[in-house]
Parts: sequence; C-alpha cells; structure tokens
Amino acid sequence: MHKISLLLLLTAGLRLSAQQYARDWHQQYNPKDSNYGIGLQNALKTLPVPKGAQTVVVAVIDDGTDIGHPDLKDNIWVNVNEIPGNAVDDDHNGYIDDIHGWDYLGNLATDIEYDNLELTRLLRDYQTRFGNKSTKEIPKNEKADYKTYKKIESAYQKELKQAQRDFDNIQIYNKLCSALI
Repeated sequence: MHKISLLLLLTAGLRLSAQQYARDWHQQYNPKDSNYGIGLQNALKTLPVPKGAQTVVVAVIDDGTDIGHPDLKDNIWVNVNEIPGNAVDDDHNGYIDDIHGWDYLGNLATDIEYDNLELTRLLRDYQTRFGNKSTKEIPKNEKADYKTYKKIESAYQKELKQAQRDFDNIQIYNKLCSALI
C-alpha cells in the first residue's frame, strides 16, 4: 500500500513539474536537457540587488511583444506627445500615432503577421537576380555576387534543416508533456 501511495505521489509530482516546466521552459535552465532557458528564477533567487540600483527604461527591438501582457502592460512606455488613434503625427517626429514606439515592419493600415530572418531576405533578393541559373550563365561582373548567393543559399538550407529538427523535437516534447498531464 505504501509503495502505491508513493508511486501516486511521485506521478502527481512529475505531472505538476512537467506542466510548470512546459509553461516556463524558457525561464529555466538545466544543463542536462536540450531546452536552454535563461535561468531567470535561479538568478532572481540568488543574485543580490546591487546598491543604488535604479529603474531603467529598456527599448525592445524585437517583434511579437505583447504590450497587453500582465507583467508588461503597466510598464510600457507611452509617448505623451501623441494623441492615440487620431492618425496625426502630433509630436512631429515623422511617425503617426507612435504611442508605444514604432513598428518598422508594419504601418497604420496593416501589421505584418510574419517577418523573417535577414538571411531569408538576402536569399530572396539574390534569387530574384540569379534564380536557377548555373555558374556558366552568370556574367563575369556578377560572379562575386553569385558566389555570395550560393553561400547564403547553403547557410539558409543549413538553418532550415536545424529549424525543422528543432520543430520536430518540440512536437515530441509537447506530446510527452501532454501524456504526463
């Protein structure tokens, strides 16, 4: 009876642990697995707050930031010189309604749902020039660019294969976590 109770407790603990880890994997760090998170919780618990620490403003130069997230919404910078939603550049800086900064990928009418890596952009640009041409078809004055294109194409294929492996591993991990829950 004690062995069954212990097994049930252990199983319940593993399920709760898997649920928490699945939700916060990016904040964790365990050198024994392949999910290299940032170790945030450990850092917050172990690193002392420096003397004289002050609040700082951090610019997020990225995409996909959820400014409505509970941890962020009360701390998002607001451009007080703009009037939200009036489609006017109130602060005369060249950006209309830049209330929380500016999205350089989108515009007022639409936002870009997906963006891509610089490697992808470069490949796309070179493909318009070189497409499926062979080395023999490239003029001498474009040989250096063609060589760069082939290097970028190779790097892109390498990144694509790695991304597919990562995606496959995430799918397996999600299935394992779902089975534990």
